[in-house]
Amino acid sequence: MNSSTSAVTAPVRVHALAGGEIALVRQVFDSLSDRSRWRRFHTGVPRLPASYLSQLANVVPGERVVLLAMAGARPLGHGEWTRDRGQRHTAEIALTVVDDLHGQGIGLMLADALASAASHAGVHRFACHTLPSNDPVRRWLARCDAVADPGDDTRFTFAVADLRAAIRAHTGSLGYGETACA
Repeated sequence: MNSSTSAVTAPVRVHALAGGEIALVRQVFDSLSDRSRWRRFHTGVPRLPASYLSQLANVVPGERVVLLAMAGARPLGHGEWTRDRGQRHTAEIALTVVDDLHGQGIGLMLADALASAASHAGVHRFACHTLPSNDPVRRWLARCDAVADPGDDTRFTFAVADLRAAIRAHTGSLGYGETACA
């Protein structure tokens, strides 16, 4: 752990978003640096757009899954997938972890829980967008044998099973998703 990283002292739990937790999602995004917001949205976003908060309020199980990582009352991260209407076995995945906890496994917990939910919903492939400069995400995409879209150097697809295998190889365990979701 480096000096810019906080320790999490409470147990970390991952759970599905409920409509009343929108303020917690806002707290995650409000805790991001300009650089992290740029990496997540590919544009400067000073505040979480109201339209995005509305989307989160309309979670549809099996179509759009939204998870929060929490330690006590503190939100640590946000993850989501949304099923592709044209390719029912594919979903777009996105993750965000508060800046002071990057590299502490919060993103892995969220990714594994999202992959578990996707598998249960019949989603076999994830798609994501990431900037060429986002080295941490690009390294994980390589571990998942992600395939770059030939027409869009920010879009990648990969098997949900490959993500789970990469997480297991990294953590040396069976992953997080089966037991961490509450």
